[in-house]
Amino acid sequence: TIADAAAQTSTLADMGQTQGGDLLRLAGEETLTLSDEANAPMADTLAQLESRLQALQSQLEAENARNQQFIQQRDLSWDTFKALSTKQAELVLERAAANSEVRMGTPAVAPDRPIPGVSLLLSVALAGVVGLWFAIFLAFLLEYLGKKPLFTRSAPAS
Repeated sequence: TIADAAAQTSTLADMGQTQGGDLLRLAGEETLTLSDEANAPMADTLAQLESRLQALQSQLEAENARNQQFIQQRDLSWDTFKALSTKQAELVLERAAANSEVRMGTPAVAPDRPIPGVSLLLSVALAGVVGLWFAIFLAFLLEYLGKKPLFTRSAPAS
């Protein structure tokens, strides 16, 4: 029984190989048609894989865009957190400064004797010397520029 089944399987295998060889020997369109029919399941599988690849690529693009949105939201949240933390620290310092008073360490000490001022006579003398030097400088400047003196006497008419 088992031997009979094995013999039939072997006979069937030999017949299949013989018919396959005969088919391969055929020439022309029959061979091409057979070849196309053999590749048809492979072409279908390839088309399915390509469509799956395109779907996965579009899904990857969508996930990358979503990831970028999350990154932007994270950065915006971090900047907001830093700004609020800085503002809170400023408010804490402002409240601390508002409740404190500035106190002098020691009061000012009055001098033992008055500080001598500049005498009026010395101030007037110094002003006169500076005015004289200014007048001399102005006279030389006007002479150099070739201008008439400012104060001149008119000659008596004879």
